[in-house]
Amino acid sequence: MTRRHLATVRMLDEPERARSWCGSTRAAQRMEATTRSRREELAQSGWTLRNLCDAARLEEARALYLSLGLEVHLEAPSEEDFDAACAECVASCPSQRFVYTRRAGGER
Repeated sequence: MTRRHLATVRMLDEPERARSWCGSTRAAQRMEATTRSRREELAQSGWTLRNLCDAARLEEARALYLSLGLEVHLEAPSEEDFDAACAECVASCPSQRFVYTRRAGGER
């Protein structure tokens, strides 16, 4: 995973950093609003966002989390999850997935 990908994942939980990283307060607010409801829904079910993976590392990450006794949920990112300036990169990497985990046994 590149530094840019790591920064993007960190950005999802840090709106202030998103504003400075993206350079756009409106884009960061839009990103926060559109992703918050889905992220809250997953969090209420016990899921924790772990990372964003491309196909090359996706199965490796999935196998690692499963070996640790965690359930794994993969979700495709949408353009709304990122600033408009990132739309081209998101579109060029359709195999990327957000990796969520939770303790085996299901919902909280």
